[in-house]
Amino acid sequence: MGMMRLSLLLIDSWENLGDVRLTGGEIQGSISTGERVRLFGSFSYVEATDLDTDKPVADIPPLNGDLSLRYSASIFSGEFGAHFAAKQDRLASNETETAAYAICNGSLGINLERWLRMQSKLNLAVTNILDAKYQSHLSRTKRWYFEPARSISLTLTLEK
Repeated sequence: MGMMRLSLLLIDSWENLGDVRLTGGEIQGSISTGERVRLFGSFSYVEATDLDTDKPVADIPPLNGDLSLRYSASIFSGEFGAHFAAKQDRLASNETETAAYAICNGSLGINLERWLRMQSKLNLAVTNILDAKYQSHLSRTKRWYFEPARSISLTLTLEK
C-alpha cells in the first residue's frame, strides 16, 4: 500500500505576460550643507499593469526611498537616515497587502590609519534603530515573518 506525502511548502510559479505597461520613475540626489555634511535622498515608484487583463502585475514594490544625513571628516564619519515604503494595496490576485513603514539606521566610523599606519576603519552600525516591525512587499516570507529586528554590527576594515 502506497503512502501519501503532505508538504507544507508553498510553491511559487511564474508566467510570462503578453503585454505589460510599466509607469514610474526614480530620482536621487544630494545636497552639500557644508564642507563635511551632505544630505542624500532617493525615491522610486513603479506601477505595472497587465494590458490583457487590466490588472496589476505581481511583485511590484510600492513607493519607497531613503533619506540620510552624512558627516565625513578626516578621522570621524557618521550617518543617520531612514528607509521608507508606502502601503502596497495595488495587488495581483495572489498577493497580500503590506503596510507602510519607515526604519531608522545609523553608523559611526573612525579612521584608524593614523594609529595603525595602514588604511583602516572601525565602524559601528545600527539597523532598524527603533526596532520597528515591518514587512517588505517583495519578501517571500512576509506571510510568516517580519523583517529583521534591530541589529548592531561592529566591523574593522584593513586594506594593504
